[in-house]
Amino acid sequence: MNKKSNRSFLKSEIIISSDNHDNLWKVPGFLLNNQEKWAQTLVKVYQHPMSFPGSVSPQMGNLLRALILNIEPVTVMEIGAYIGVSTLWIASAMAEYTCKERIHCIDLFPDHTDNPWCPGTTLINPKDYIARNLRNSHLEDLVKFYQGDSQLVIDKAAEDFSSAIDFAFIDGDHSLAGCLADLKKVEPYLNEGGYLLFHDVFPRHCGVDGPFQVLQQEIASRGNYEICQIYTSPLNFGFALVRKLSD
Repeated sequence: MNKKSNRSFLKSEIIISSDNHDNLWKVPGFLLNNQEKWAQTLVKVYQHPMSFPGSVSPQMGNLLRALILNIEPVTVMEIGAYIGVSTLWIASAMAEYTCKERIHCIDLFPDHTDNPWCPGTTLINPKDYIARNLRNSHLEDLVKFYQGDSQLVIDKAAEDFSSAIDFAFIDGDHSLAGCLADLKKVEPYLNEGGYLLFHDVFPRHCGVDGPFQVLQQEIASRGNYEICQIYTSPLNFGFALVRKLSD
C-alpha cells in the first residue's frame, strides 16, 4: 500500500469551536445549502458535540453517499452506527434510487457518555436518537435495527435479507480481533462483486489500527479482493473500499 506524504493540519483548519468550547465538524456549504429533509437533519446532527470526531465527516459522508448512488446496492449492512451520521447518508442515497430493501444496521447502541473529545456531553439511548432523525428525514422505512454484539446478530439479520449483501460498511469494533471477526461474519453473505467499506484505516491519524491490520494481514494476502485506499479530508481517518472478485 502506498504511503502518502506527510500532511499537517492546523486545528482551525479541521474543526470549529462553539462558545462552550465543544469541538464540532465544520459543515460545508454543499450540505448547509441543501434543503432536503435528510440534509437539514444531518446539519443538526453535526452540531451535536458527540459527532466529532467519531462520526464520518461531512466530506466523507458525501463520498459514502456517492458510492451508494453509483453502486446502487440492494442489500446493505452497517456494522457500527454510533449516532447515526453514516446511516443517514446511506439511507438518503438509497431513497434516491427507490431501493425496496433496507439498511440492516447493527450496533450495541450503548449510552454515550463523557469522553476526552467532548467533555461534559452525553447521548442517552442513541438508537432512539437515530430513529428520530430518520423519521424527521422521512427515511425510517429504509433502516432496520439489530441491537447487540455483531457476532451474535449478523446471522439473525441475514434471515431478513432478500439477497446477498451488495455493500457492507464495517465501522464497529476497531480492534484487530473485533474487525477481523466482523469481516469473517460478513463474508459468507457477501455477493460476488459486492463491496466492503472500512472506516478509520490510517492509524497515524485515527489512533486505531484494527481496520488497517485486517486490510494488511488478511485481505491483501488473498487473491479474491481488490482494495482501494481513499485519503479523506478534513481528517485523514480514511476509507478503504474493498471489492470481492470471487469466493
